[in-house]
Amino acid sequence: MSVTAHTVWPATERHSVPDSVTAQVAFSDRSSFQLIYSAEGDFAFPKEMFRVFGSGVVEECENFMKFAIFQKRKQTVKKLTSKGHAEEMDAWLAFLKGQAPHPMPYQTVRESILLTLAVLELIREARSLTL
Repeated sequence: MSVTAHTVWPATERHSVPDSVTAQVAFSDRSSFQLIYSAEGDFAFPKEMFRVFGSGVVEECENFMKFAIFQKRKQTVKKLTSKGHAEEMDAWLAFLKGQAPHPMPYQTVRESILLTLAVLELIREARSLTL
């Protein structure tokens, strides 16, 4: 997998962790994703938003409360009543009590941590990285 990441640092100061980042990740199976994490927007725009494109489907989520699927020229929208924080904590507690398997597979957690650390390293060193 290869990773490229960028940020805009203020000319007069450098923070250890930026609040606006772009990253591009390319996987060995030729799939990829782009991440834009920005603190530069306006409060009228949704705080959290993501879109996933693939195989004739587009999925979009706003603030983890509205989920839309665009497929075969139709749009299906689901409105949620919770962002999932309580459910996430319930799953974690069930794991800690030995009542359920770990809520996230080890390999998924490992890849997420490695990507996060790689993005921070690339930003600090202003370079690209192939993992």
